[in-house]
Amino acid sequence: LQNAIDFIERFKKQPELNKNQQIVLIWLKENFNATEIKAPCLFYLWELYQNYPYDKSNKVSKAYEELKYEEEAEVIQAFIEWAVQE
Repeated sequence: LQNAIDFIERFKKQPELNKNQQIVLIWLKENFNATEIKAPCLFYLWELYQNYPYDKSNKVSKAYEELKYEEEAEVIQAFIEWAVQE
């Protein structure tokens, strides 16, 4: 019962992600699922950080670049919460 209560509390606190956040989160999830051997979550975040700010023609790059600091943190939080449940 406590686990259900904790889940509900966490779900209520999770912010609704805007379009740019959703684009970035989808990219993180797709890359996480694209590999048979899972790397640490930080690997996917690092790959996003290293690769996407420089490709201005890519929609993920544009979405990532437009995120504010708080929005980026919310995406990271959502990705980690999703990865823990995978």
